[in-house]
Amino acid sequence: MKPAGPIRRSIYSATLLALFAVMPFVFAQSAAPSAATLQPEFEAVSIHLVDPHAAENPSRSSLSSFPTNLFTMRGVPLTFLIQLAYNIESADYISAMPGWMESQEYHVSAKVEGDQQLTLEQMRPMLQRLLEQRFHLVFHRETKMTAGFELIVAKGGPKLQPSKNNSKPSAQLLSNRLDVGHMNAEHIAGVLAHRAGQPVVDKTGLTGNYDFTLSYAPANDSNSSLPDFFTALQEQLGLKLESQKVPVNFLVIDHVDKIPTEN
Repeated sequence: MKPAGPIRRSIYSATLLALFAVMPFVFAQSAAPSAATLQPEFEAVSIHLVDPHAAENPSRSSLSSFPTNLFTMRGVPLTFLIQLAYNIESADYISAMPGWMESQEYHVSAKVEGDQQLTLEQMRPMLQRLLEQRFHLVFHRETKMTAGFELIVAKGGPKLQPSKNNSKPSAQLLSNRLDVGHMNAEHIAGVLAHRAGQPVVDKTGLTGNYDFTLSYAPANDSNSSLPDFFTALQEQLGLKLESQKVPVNFLVIDHVDKIPTEN
């Protein structure tokens, strides 16, 4: 028997979080792939529905590593693919979903033309095109106020160290540590949201780019000698997460097909 919805969602969210944890975070100001190196569509795509009555274990859900020229995704719902394609942190930020979108699972295999190895960031336009062509996905964006955090400077002032080089922004999120390089406050807020479990909006007023390592106790580990995440943030970085209603950009589904067009 497969786990209930919230448990299933946590499995897929953990997979996404693991992906973010081992990949550098790439932001809008990074150079976009050139037209010469980025194919707008996959050369070949195969999509199969997973039998909902099959006794498959969701823990066997898998996603190809990046960079790659063969994108594979096995045993995951369409919400997961939409999150990857549109860089959405949580399925909570997708609204007006048909009920089947979190229960029906798919196997997807998509081949990039030639041997070029693409990062997830480079592949996203191709995944978006796949969703449009094969699932006839139509959506619009809405900004709504929702529960979250404002990132502010704690009493005593910030303890951040300015970056020592001009490297690309990067972050590695582990169960007990966050390593950040050459990142501004707005992007730091985005990374903290992964660990805080809710959206985070920067209200620090800080400028510049920073490097830091934040060490904290793993979630639900009462035996750790490290402080909890929120305490560590304040003690080590001089920053604080304050509960507030914050604006969040939602992807609202207007239309999507459960059965993809034929391979």
